[in-house]
Order: sequence, then C-alpha cells, then structure tokens
Amino acid sequence: MKKIALLLSCFICLGMLTACGGGSEKIPPAAGADPFGYIEQGVLGMEEGQAAALDENLIRDEGEPGEGVIYYKSVDWEKIRYEVSLNVASGRIEKIFYSIHVDIDQKEQAADKIKELISDCEKRYGAVAESILVPASGEHLPITGSMEEEILRFCDSTDPQEIVLQWPLGTQGAHGELFSTMVISNREFDGAEGFWISYLIAAAQ
Repeated sequence: MKKIALLLSCFICLGMLTACGGGSEKIPPAAGADPFGYIEQGVLGMEEGQAAALDENLIRDEGEPGEGVIYYKSVDWEKIRYEVSLNVASGRIEKIFYSIHVDIDQKEQAADKIKELISDCEKRYGAVAESILVPASGEHLPITGSMEEEILRFCDSTDPQEIVLQWPLGTQGAHGELFSTMVISNREFDGAEGFWISYLIAAAQ
C-alpha cells in the first residue's frame, strides 16, 4: 500500500498549494483522465521551462528544501474542482498528479465523474487488476461485484471510505507514461466535504 500512501501525501501537498484560490480559466477541462491535456502534450520528461510555457496559468512553487520544484493550478468548473501539480526533477517534469473534487451533495455528478475517469483509464491502460474497498476500519476488502453498483453504493454511503484501483505494475500508456493507482475517497479533507479522485502519472525511467 506504499503507492496509496504516496498518493495521499501528494493529495495533501496539492490541497495546501491550491487552497489559496481557484484558477481563472474560461476553457472547460476536458473529459477523461487528462483534463488539462498534459499527457497528450508530452509534458512528462519535458524540460521545466518548456512545460511551463505551455500553460500561463501554472504557478511555480519551490517548496521546502529538498522537496523540489512544483508547478500547480486549480480550476473550478460546473461544481467540480480540478487540481494538478507537475513535479520537477533534474530540470524535467517527472510526475503529474491530478486530484478532482466533487461536492458532497452532488452524488449523481460524483458517480458519473468517477465512472467516466475509470472508463477512460481502462481505455488508456487496460483493465483494472485489483479493486479494493477501504472502510474507516482500515480493512482492505476486495471488490468482487459490479464496479458500477459499487460506485453508486459508495456515493450514497455516509461512512468514510475509499476505493483503491490498481493496474499491473509497469503499465504504460500511449505516450510512454507510467500509471498504476487511483484512489477515490469520500472523506473530508482540509474542511471540504466531498468526493476526491486522485492519481499519479509518472515519466518512464
């Protein structure tokens, strides 16, 4: 579960960065798992300056000593918040971290967005290898039934829980990116109740 811990750590850092305000963009985020088009633009592995020039709304943050440079932004669109960070290592973009938030009272919209993201990831990266439900107790319960039914149940539940979806180790997309884990949560974060969908895309080494 180290990948889940890494995702949650990225989620906390990104939430702190974007809490200062949403973006001012007028262009709607795209449907699917790459709402800002960074994967398609080949940002992973790109030099920092070149990547930053692609999007004037990215904000540069040098972080704490040893953490490295991060570019981030957030966009609110139709009651959904899209947050992203680009992590820099050795002068190049090494990782893209997406986090998407839907308000707690928008259960149908949350279910539709979750299904849309999973469907797009399966088109990009193949079938999910393992589906796990993590309730407040911390147990890891394999999901064996219909994923669509599980998502609807999850969105209706008032109990804090997460769904963890894992793809086979080393899974690569059409642009050479590595993808392995998506975490879907209905837990409150930083005072904001809602549904959070988080995932990390990394450059191939």
